[in-house]
Amino acid sequence: MPRDTYVTDRCSEINTLVEYAAEKSDSDPGVGAYLAGYISVLTSGVVEDCIEHLVVERARMSNDPQLQEFVRLSIDRQFRNPRSSDISEVLGWFSAAYRDSYNRSVSTQAREALGSILSNRMSLAHKGSPQLALTVNDVRGYFVQIVEILEVVEDILIGGSSSPQVAPQS
Repeated sequence: MPRDTYVTDRCSEINTLVEYAAEKSDSDPGVGAYLAGYISVLTSGVVEDCIEHLVVERARMSNDPQLQEFVRLSIDRQFRNPRSSDISEVLGWFSAAYRDSYNRSVSTQAREALGSILSNRMSLAHKGSPQLALTVNDVRGYFVQIVEILEVVEDILIGGSSSPQVAPQS
């Protein structure tokens, strides 16, 4: 689980919803399917929000209020529906070393899980719930993998005991 309190709280929100949805889907699989779709939309938003938060936290380390505000506004405007490649690109804005560390550290399963959540979110938004073949257990499995992405980004941008300790390029 990530160490950043904000990210941990957002992850806990998803975990709580998944457990609630699992209980409801046991008695009504149709309700479970709707809840799985809803949670996939929320999961996509939580990933976006947490990555943005970590980028802003990294800018905050500069102790430069103008830079912090610039980064906050920039990431808010340019980072939507984040695929793994988009996360890699944002880290590349900091340095090629950050991007490369992300690409080396994130498993294929985590990338695919994020891709599945985004694909299901798009399908739900554009085709409706009857076309969605997603279960609460699917969402649970995807989210477990997606947390790895948040942990890697946190380690790269904020650092920590398991951090890759990538030095910024000059």
